[in-house]
Amino acid sequence: MLQKHKPKHQTPEPFYVYERNRSSDFGMSGYVDVSVNQKSFIESLSIDHSKVPCDDKKLLLSMEIFSASNLETSERAKFLSMVNALEILTNRKKHNKEINCFIDHIQIFLKENEEIDNEMKHNLSSSFENLKKE
Repeated sequence: MLQKHKPKHQTPEPFYVYERNRSSDFGMSGYVDVSVNQKSFIESLSIDHSKVPCDDKKLLLSMEIFSASNLETSERAKFLSMVNALEILTNRKKHNKEINCFIDHIQIFLKENEEIDNEMKHNLSSSFENLKKE
């Protein structure tokens, strides 16, 4: 008589998470020791950032996130960081008057509602303000 096997997702065994970044076929490790003149290294770190000729804080933040994306370990995390760096540079346009009027009515209703605590009202109100832009 044939026994029916339960699918693995219905067993009490824990699930497995496979690391996609590591291959089980071949491995290598190493150690590198690089010596640098400490004085020149510290001087290169102590650059006066106020002398950078860029006043656009959005651009600077975008550049920092883009640079930091190279420190991510997975390709997905790198991609998301790079997309985030680009999103910072976008200018959001306002919706038309009808949509903004609708959002204003929701905010008025929210303020008048006594069942919702003030902290939640503040959070929702901020989210509604954010919806006024594309």
